[in-house]
Amino acid sequence: MPSNKARLYVALYVRGGAAKMPGEEDTYHWALLVGPKSDKADDEEKPATMAPMQMILIRILIGKIEHTDRLAQILQQIPIRQEQQGWNCVLWIKEALSVLQAATNVMGTSVLDWEAVRSAAMSYCQRKRDEHRFDGTTNVDTSRIPTFDLIQGKETIK
Repeated sequence: MPSNKARLYVALYVRGGAAKMPGEEDTYHWALLVGPKSDKADDEEKPATMAPMQMILIRILIGKIEHTDRLAQILQQIPIRQEQQGWNCVLWIKEALSVLQAATNVMGTSVLDWEAVRSAAMSYCQRKRDEHRFDGTTNVDTSRIPTFDLIQGKETIK
């Protein structure tokens, strides 16, 4: 029977300013997203906002969620340390993955190792840049977010 569990993604967004981290991870804004197993397009009308939106570049599927309520509870307890010099969203994601690795009964099949996730996200985003996915010079479906499944090791949405 196919699994219909919600999925956990790491997403990279456009970010302004120069990178300060040695690995240049802070070239992007990093976030965790929870989404359905499949992103099937539908004909349903959806409300749109007039507020400015951050541009999502890519997402990496990192796991199947066993208990979304418990996941939310755990992530809400990870502090945002704005008063700490050098702290940023990248360090929050790194801490979140570490906490999730140690948690029980939250994640199903998943890849939560920071180095594996970081490497996959950075290289996949660079690959999409090299393919001119973000610069408007190629004809791509911009309504779909380029997605790499780290569990299966393959691209699922180009």
